[in-house]
Amino acid sequence: MGSEMCIRDRYMCKCCDSELFDSDTKFDAGCGWPSFYAPLENGAVINREDNTLGMRRIEVLCAKCDAHLGHVFPDGPEPTGLRYCMNSASLNLELS
Repeated sequence: MGSEMCIRDRYMCKCCDSELFDSDTKFDAGCGWPSFYAPLENGAVINREDNTLGMRRIEVLCAKCDAHLGHVFPDGPEPTGLRYCMNSASLNLELS
């Protein structure tokens, strides 16, 4: 019973193939964009204030190559309360 392997799909940066998110933290936010409540690990993404289009948002970037991934909002589910709303064109899915 303790020898089961946890297999997850991984979401990679389309530009540099860095591992960013996995299927364990993906959820349906009802917005049509791939949404996650946490990155795969600390340091996988970086956040930057985005004041474009007359709005104040937090942009999410790949920590390795600085590619734009989407935005993060404070209305996600537990345990983080965050919703990483990612642009599907910025991610590649690697099936396990």
